[in-house]
Amino acid sequence: MLAHEFNVKFVCHANICRSPMAEYLLRSYVEEAGLGGNISVKSAGIDGRFRGHYMHEGTWNVLMDHGIESDDFISKNIQESDAITYRYLVAMDDDVLSEARFFYGNSLSEGQLFKFTELVPGLGYDGVPDPIITHDFDETYRIISTGCRALLERIREDMQKVT
Repeated sequence: MLAHEFNVKFVCHANICRSPMAEYLLRSYVEEAGLGGNISVKSAGIDGRFRGHYMHEGTWNVLMDHGIESDDFISKNIQESDAITYRYLVAMDDDVLSEARFFYGNSLSEGQLFKFTELVPGLGYDGVPDPIITHDFDETYRIISTGCRALLERIREDMQKVT
């Protein structure tokens, strides 16, 4: 198994709310499952305006409320090399998915890039609501928490297929 075979990158617009929330939540679930040495989790944005910034205070607060440390976060942009480095590229909504498809072009493998809400279709959301717009970081946390648990299960299943 390659070291990067099960790596995950969450992608949203600015990489200050939804994708860092997903990054740190999945990291905590991965550590809890004892898989920290096998799975790397990162996040990035498609919009460079906030590159180098810290996450939104609302995201930081909700993570802290749940005991998840995130002090080492710095906003980043997606990179062309993501298609090689990450097995799972997870977009937060249709706009991000479309822009990421355009950005990565033909370098993606089948099923490598997908929308976050595809992980839990029964939630009734077409995309993860942006808490900058909804002002509801708790709702975003609930959706992302459920989706990250589903993604971890998918990763475990994929790991079993290669062992």
